[in-house]
Amino acid sequence: MKKLLCFLLFYPFYIWCELPQPPATAPEQKESINTADIKLYLDGDEIIELQAGGDTVLALLREEMTGQPKGTAIIIPDWSQTATSPRGIQHLRVALNHIGWTTMTLSVPDPLHVLDVKVKPPQGESKVQFLPPPSSYPLTDEQLSTYKTSLYVRIDAALKKAFTYPGFFVLIGQGTNGAFINELIKEDKIQEIDGVVMLSAYMPDPTRQKQLAQAIAEHEIPVLDIYQSYDNAKVLAELSLRRDLTKKKYKAQYRQRELFGYTNYAFQNERLFKEVYGWFTFLGM
Repeated sequence: MKKLLCFLLFYPFYIWCELPQPPATAPEQKESINTADIKLYLDGDEIIELQAGGDTVLALLREEMTGQPKGTAIIIPDWSQTATSPRGIQHLRVALNHIGWTTMTLSVPDPLHVLDVKVKPPQGESKVQFLPPPSSYPLTDEQLSTYKTSLYVRIDAALKKAFTYPGFFVLIGQGTNGAFINELIKEDKIQEIDGVVMLSAYMPDPTRQKQLAQAIAEHEIPVLDIYQSYDNAKVLAELSLRRDLTKKKYKAQYRQRELFGYTNYAFQNERLFKEVYGWFTFLGM
């Protein structure tokens, strides 16, 4: 009797193991999933399409609400976040409208797709259901440069659209994409902007972390560098180097601001907005 029960219990598993498994398939691009969600849940009048190279990419445009336009802020989420990310992006793109700023929030390239990173599905699964963040992979310098080029095409398309509006022009970049902005400015690929706001910016490569600090100190665009007390280690690693190099290079328009406490989005987002607003006021924008 016991042998029969054991046979009935394990026989289906044995048959499943013996059957040929279907080949692993790649998950749908994260960007296409995010785009579908945004089109489903947001008002259509906020959604615009930009021609970035040979691709059509989605962006979210909200015009200022004061009647006295101050400028346009192009907001660039981190490479694992969306254009409506609760980590400061969504709050800024709405709150800035009420102090005279038009906001344009970009959808960013899917790094695992752009860099052709191979993700293995869990054992026994034929498809990857959830993609890990790109920073969890060891990326080469060449891969980072490839992604930066893909990002630049979108920023360039957004700037062309932004220049049709009056006032100042500011780039707000989060995470690794915030770091890439400074590299592009140092390379003279991004010009004619009046300020940069970095949100928890870092580079995943230690060498490029130091190059980022050098780039911030050497280009002439004013920079607001915002980080959180409990940010990830890569964000916190080179903050002192950035501060020291900007002093050494006599860059007066560089400011570091810490958002104290834990990452409580409701309270931190309001504090983030006040820091950005104060920085704009300091610069006369």
